[in-house]
Amino acid sequence: MELVEERLGKIVQNTKPKYSFLLTLSGKGSKLEKTFDPEISITQNCHYEIAFTSLETYYSIPNVDVSNNSFTIRKDGYQHNIVIPTGCYGLMDLNKEIGRQLREIDMTKAVEFHGNYNTYKCIMLLKSGYTVTFKENSLRILLGFEAKSYTAHTMAKRFESEHTVQILTINSILVNCDLVGGSYLNGKEVPVIHSFFPSVDPGEKIIEKPVEYIYLPVSSDVIRHMSVWLTDQDQKPLNLREENLTIKFHLRSC
Repeated sequence: MELVEERLGKIVQNTKPKYSFLLTLSGKGSKLEKTFDPEISITQNCHYEIAFTSLETYYSIPNVDVSNNSFTIRKDGYQHNIVIPTGCYGLMDLNKEIGRQLREIDMTKAVEFHGNYNTYKCIMLLKSGYTVTFKENSLRILLGFEAKSYTAHTMAKRFESEHTVQILTINSILVNCDLVGGSYLNGKEVPVIHSFFPSVDPGEKIIEKPVEYIYLPVSSDVIRHMSVWLTDQDQKPLNLREENLTIKFHLRSC
């Protein structure tokens, strides 16, 4: 008799009406916050679960910004600070921009940077009489050099970076949502609902959709407010440079 009652209870539970909502957040930048009016609530003794369904924006995340965009070049007492504009650069693009700036100050090809694709390190070709100095927070972070000066005294010199090139500092883009629970990053509970890496080149449109929806539990039965933000794999906020961002979620009762 108890078994029959248990089965009947499961049938009743499975035939209860399910509530389903499509939540779309849109705005500029990597953090979106919205208040629901009216609030989302369902019947007593029911709970929510939520899944990430899509993300759309443009690949505008810079790998060069004020924290790593400069170095100093010096010859015969004349010193000039090379500053790379904020943006997303490959090694060849960096070399072109540096070359352009050097031509403007009559130091054409005083220093050039090239990749060693066997060692994954950077080769710096420096003309005789020139000194390049990298500060702690400078372009050295991407190119793999130490925070020090490199000098070609009486003849041109070739330097190889002490460390591997780290042109891309972002390994994963994490979609964070303050509604979710049951998600862990490196053993610590975090509100990450989805992670990915763009499959397009910088400047192109990112359209990210999961192969299948993964539903995570929602901590509240009443939803009045929702925050969504993007970070890298170390939970550092991403700089989308005020590009439009649209993220969609599927919320359902369970």
